[in-house]
Amino acid sequence: MKNYTLFLIMGLMMSGLTGNSNAAGGPNDMATLTIMYDNYKHDESLQAEWGFSCLIEGAEQTVLFDTGGDAEVLEANFKKLNIDPNSIDTVVISHMHWDHINGLEWLVKANRHLKIFLPDSAPAEKAKELEGKAEAVTLVSQMKCICGGVFSTGTLQHQIPEQALCLETPEGIVVITGCSHPGIVRILKKAKELSDEEIYLAFGGFHLGGQSREQIESIIKDIKELGVKKIGPTHCTGDTAIAMFKEAWGQNYVSMGVGKKLHMHLKKHIRAEQEIK
Repeated sequence: MKNYTLFLIMGLMMSGLTGNSNAAGGPNDMATLTIMYDNYKHDESLQAEWGFSCLIEGAEQTVLFDTGGDAEVLEANFKKLNIDPNSIDTVVISHMHWDHINGLEWLVKANRHLKIFLPDSAPAEKAKELEGKAEAVTLVSQMKCICGGVFSTGTLQHQIPEQALCLETPEGIVVITGCSHPGIVRILKKAKELSDEEIYLAFGGFHLGGQSREQIESIIKDIKELGVKKIGPTHCTGDTAIAMFKEAWGQNYVSMGVGKKLHMHLKKHIRAEQEIK
């Protein structure tokens, strides 16, 4: 009996059921986020080119957010990191610019079982083309649950419409942006409104390369007022802006670049779309 009890306890520990629980009563599961494509390097063995892509592993589905600007570079980085493209369940595209969608050409050939979520601004012919190569293609307008603990902000309308991806963690939400064309402050406000949680981390492209120092200072002030704890600007943010964010956040600044890995717990409970404001 003693041996059986010990075995049962060990089984529970291995399954994670004795860990911390989230608000829905299930386990907080560890996820790994890997920058697969960026024009900055974190891992010198990987290729860096203009564009962005981030892989989320450990959620209910394996999700790729954006696919970079060059299919060959994306494929090379996948191979270098020993990641099988067939392990990906879902692709979410922030917006329809080449530096975020060109990797799809390789990915849909390597994996024909993908579910793809495009902004509702995607050209009809592009969506139709992908429908013949993927398991499903969905045009996203409003907030959309991708899987438990992962949701899209919905497409924010702008001259260049764009959606961002959000992850629910015990510390607050994590917001991943492609280029932030509708404005990084606007995106973060929308994410916070949808989740009704604090923003623990925001990272990705902030699109501030052409902004003056005064404009960047104003944006930093607004983001600080939103209570964003950690920040990781990259891709199209611009070197000056990145340096300013680093100074403003200090120890809570998170350096990015291709090959960067982030580990965090996810709240993997599923909430119906109507339950998220």
